[in-house]
Amino acid sequence: HAPTGMLYHDTPVGRALLAEKLCVLPDVYVLFNPGLGEPGWEKAWRPTLCALLASRRPIMLTALSSQDAMQDAHFWARTSSYVLGTRATLCYEPNPWASLLERTHAAAGEKLDENPQTNSFVAMFVP
Repeated sequence: HAPTGMLYHDTPVGRALLAEKLCVLPDVYVLFNPGLGEPGWEKAWRPTLCALLASRRPIMLTALSSQDAMQDAHFWARTSSYVLGTRATLCYEPNPWASLLERTHAAAGEKLDENPQTNSFVAMFVP
């Protein structure tokens, strides 16, 4: 449980992971529509993703659309290469647990009717 107002990599567990110290970890991490690949968000997401990858725990991610999934997968490949020494691939698939609620907005250049539900895609990374 992260204190309010902190990014994960700034929490005691996140700092321990980045320093390669032993600590109690969750069994799995879940990132709901994180927007890892959104332009300008790399500075905020990179240290957190480095900490999550250093945990060597499974990570599940959802994405709003195929465009969102593609952007996240590119960011993931670049960052995982830095942390793991090899490019890890995220393979997004249609999310069987997608929300039944329809989205009310679209990202720039995206058609809203492409994937009308939130959490349209899901990927699982298992180290």
